[in-house]
Amino acid sequence: MGCKSKLTTEQFETLKQFLKDDKADIYRMPVNQYSVLARGLEGSDRLVEQRKQPVQISIDPLELARDYIEYSQLDEAKSVLEKAILQQPERVELHHELLDLYRSTRDASGFNIMLNELSELKVELIDEWKQLNTYFKG
Repeated sequence: MGCKSKLTTEQFETLKQFLKDDKADIYRMPVNQYSVLARGLEGSDRLVEQRKQPVQISIDPLELARDYIEYSQLDEAKSVLEKAILQQPERVELHHELLDLYRSTRDASGFNIMLNELSELKVELIDEWKQLNTYFKG
């Protein structure tokens, strides 16, 4: 039994029982990649395996927003940045990117809505918020 080490215990036991049965159909024998009894085809009924825990994918909102900007999806970029700033107001780079979008698209209404939300949450604003506010009132 030179290939015994290549078989699982279950496969080896099945092989032993198969060899004892004179009327056994060789093509009903389960195969593995080392089997000389196979017809050259090998497969499995386990096509999908369920994971115990879902995979957590973390995407940086700044990178996502920049991808949206690259493909001229500016509304989506604004939305991502606004949500990210509300969740992580300490990330200054998010503020800079959003303010650049407001300025380049001349979105005074979106700017004012976000400014009011941040003021209600008592988020400490960087100077660029005040400068852009002056620009829009200008």
